[in-house]
Amino acid sequence: ACGAAIPNEGSGRVLLDPSASEERAASSRLVAATVPELSHLPLLEQEGRAQFEAVAAALRHALGGAATVHERMREALLAEGQTASSARKRSRGGGGAVDAAA
Repeated sequence: ACGAAIPNEGSGRVLLDPSASEERAASSRLVAATVPELSHLPLLEQEGRAQFEAVAAALRHALGGAATVHERMREALLAEGQTASSARKRSRGGGGAVDAAA
């Protein structure tokens, strides 16, 4: 999930992952949650006043941010899984070289 805020309706600016104070000051804000593997958008919540083009731009930025967060989490979980798997092999005495002649 990722949030975005439109600071001023006519500014053309979009704040990605805004702070609480930036959200309070914004004319419009939204949050989008995605399931990239299924190409689903299970949550889209928008409040405030903004032109359609501004909301569409904010949504594009939020979807891009959510994709970035998803990829970083995936990489971290895979790295953690590899680390944990290596640690389990070492604790069982595995993971070392195997003598093919034995």
